Amino acid sequence: MFGGFYRRQVFDRIGLFDEELVRNQDDELNLRLTRSGGRIWQSPKVKSWYSPRNSMSALFRQYTQYGYWKVRVIQKHKLPASWRHLVPGAFVGTLALLLTTGLLFSVAALVTRPSTGC
Repeated sequence: MFGGFYRRQVFDRIGLFDEELVRNQDDELNLRLTRSGGRIWQSPKVKSWYSPRNSMSALFRQYTQYGYWKVRVIQKHKLPASWRHLVPGAFVGTLALLLTTGLLFSVAALVTRPSTGC
């Protein structure tokens, strides 16, 4: 987890990190915290440093893993933490639907095209 600090009582109340999750452990813990009435507080006084991935392929792999494990968190809790977690899947599903519909209409147009009688 990046930059999180919790009192011991938080872990006693909502449990520890889910070690079965390879990614998004902090996200899942924060979900349990907020659903149990807790709050996440950020302070500009906290100083931290982050080292980004050194290539686009490494960044792609990182975000692919985040997406996969986000689905696992949603499956575990039966609801997404936010509607925005559903947007990528809805986008890909819409693209697939549009592609399929476009292909079907193109084939239908070819099959039903009136013949020019000679």
